[in-house]
Amino acid sequence: MHALPSWEAGEDSEISAETTTIPGARVCHITTVHAPTDTRIFHRQCLSLARAGYDVHVVAPCEADQELQGVHIHALPRPAGRLRRMLIWPWLAYAKVRELSPPPALCHLHDPELLLMGQVLRLDGCRVVFDVHENIAGQILDKRYMPMWVRRMLSWAYRRVEGLLVRGLGTVHVLDSIAQRYRPPKAVVRNLPHRAASAEPPAAAPRSGPVQLIYVGEISRDRGALVMVQVTAELIRRGVACELRMIGPIYEPRLREQIGRAVAQAGLQGAVTLTGRLPHEQAMAHVAGATIGLCLLAPVPNYLNSLPTKVFEYMRASLPVVASDFECWRPYLTDAGTGVQVPPDNVPAMADAIERLLDDPAAMARMGERGRQAVQSQFCWENEETKLLTFYESLLGPSPTPAC
Repeated sequence: MHALPSWEAGEDSEISAETTTIPGARVCHITTVHAPTDTRIFHRQCLSLARAGYDVHVVAPCEADQELQGVHIHALPRPAGRLRRMLIWPWLAYAKVRELSPPPALCHLHDPELLLMGQVLRLDGCRVVFDVHENIAGQILDKRYMPMWVRRMLSWAYRRVEGLLVRGLGTVHVLDSIAQRYRPPKAVVRNLPHRAASAEPPAAAPRSGPVQLIYVGEISRDRGALVMVQVTAELIRRGVACELRMIGPIYEPRLREQIGRAVAQAGLQGAVTLTGRLPHEQAMAHVAGATIGLCLLAPVPNYLNSLPTKVFEYMRASLPVVASDFECWRPYLTDAGTGVQVPPDNVPAMADAIERLLDDPAAMARMGERGRQAVQSQFCWENEETKLLTFYESLLGPSPTPAC
């Protein structure tokens, strides 16, 4: 492919931007886990790079090769089983990358299982970036189906192996607190939504009927699925007419049945709706029609150091947010005056917070407007896009000239 990248001269050195890339430099995003149209990978990073003039390719599991909005997608077969995916699919992806001619100047990896393959790409002379979507070592500690001693051992082992496999690679992170554990070259590119299409607030539609509580994202016990049902039951017991809508997939075994039993025991039939995964636009339409956005995650290690995109999507729709009282969320919620944070797993406190919001509609509207303005000006992808492009320039040289 190419000579080894010059910025690898010293592992702790900052990136040198002395080299210059040709206009339209080819870059390739690789995932064996996510869909090719994943929001962070495609709608944020790849489209931003394509608009900046890069020749953008994606290798991902899907039905067929295609081109979407100027991004070239190269299909991998859908993996049959996690173990086969982890052992075989990285090398299927490697073969796809090797077929590209000219070869990419930079490969951007989105899954930990690709790191060994990434080192092979690096030895081929390609610059390689690993996108750390979340705190994987912390996520391992959350696997409740394993004994704690096993989780701790695996978490420690992952940190050690990852530390070896990211040497010589650049890294991209969703939070400063995660990035602190990695060596340069690195960049923090938060997973924030795009600004609303219009800077003007939407006309407030008259709302009637029950209060609409909404949650968007993967549905699991640790993400508050059963807690949200309990909060809805507590509010109805207090005389608050409300409904709960949870939008997203359920992967956890038997959780759907557990939610069904909890709904039946509380007499909430008709008050709790599970929609499953919806297209992004459809999910956001439900958010726009809701009253309060919920993000009541449990205080497990991975979530204590996270930044849920759903919170900003609620804010963009002018919804006040009720969320767990995690320290890393306070700058975006409590300090910004856009939401209320409550002790996780404390159902009465959660119900109290929602009741206080509902008792003061004017204050709730101000909170929603502050959230919308914060996304328009601060907490938006347009600001993060600049960080991504700057990082790519530091690795490859000045940004290519956008095509006319």
